[in-house]
Amino acid sequence: MVCPGRDRTAWQWLIDLMDADGADLIHCSAEEHDQMMIAVQAIRHFATFGLGIFLAEAGIDISRSLDLSSPIYRIGIDMVSRLFGQDAELYVDIMLATPERQHAIQQLAATFVRLADRVTSGDRDGLITEFANATATFGGETKRAVYESDQLIEMLSLLLASESNQAQD
Repeated sequence: MVCPGRDRTAWQWLIDLMDADGADLIHCSAEEHDQMMIAVQAIRHFATFGLGIFLAEAGIDISRSLDLSSPIYRIGIDMVSRLFGQDAELYVDIMLATPERQHAIQQLAATFVRLADRVTSGDRDGLITEFANATATFGGETKRAVYESDQLIEMLSLLLASESNQAQD
């Protein structure tokens, strides 16, 4: 990612080197970068953080849940576990970095509350409408995501089978 800033001559050589080596350089303004990082970092980390806190408070036996899980659940739990294997201060600072990030996290929490209210009231039609609205937003990305996640599942299945075979030897 390349966000032009001050003193281009001080860093242009690095951009040129990466470009010559075939790097896929994505150019954007600092403003666009900061706006996108709200979703890419703050919201994503908060959702993962929240799920991890929920599972811990609910007393879920993570190891046992993995024994009984689908590959996609395992990938999700791997991402949650990965977060908690990192530096807490870094992730907290990412979530707290700007008022915009804090506001977006509050909006996500409000969305979860709205959806939970629909679940507890048995609002099936409302949930299906919410699903359809989100589906429209994702558009063609769903086909790419299904393909990529199928590849992840296949690779994870191969890795787990290999580890199982090694453990038996």
